[in-house]
Amino acid sequence: MRRSPWESSENTYWREQYRNEPYFDRIYCYADYLPAYRLGCESYTHGISFDSAEFQMEVRWNAVRGNSRLNWNQARAAARAGWFRVKWINGFHTSEDQQLA
Repeated sequence: MRRSPWESSENTYWREQYRNEPYFDRIYCYADYLPAYRLGCESYTHGISFDSAEFQMEVRWNAVRGNSRLNWNQARAAARAGWFRVKWINGFHTSEDQQLA
């Protein structure tokens, strides 16, 4: 059975990286961002754009956010970062993706 990127390495990556992200707000901790990263990582589908998938992620946010203090507008950037990181590590990236992530 294939492990999800989240289970294998992404949680570790984002725990170490989240403070360096441009959207990071120091009033929030990793536990606030974690469900957004996971949602973005697990929602990535090759051939579907983030913009096309965003509505479904927004709908799912309230069900998966747990105790996160972020609303969707705040969580969106972290979900997007998770989405593009999975796209990047799977080799489905373009130079434009680096600018968008």
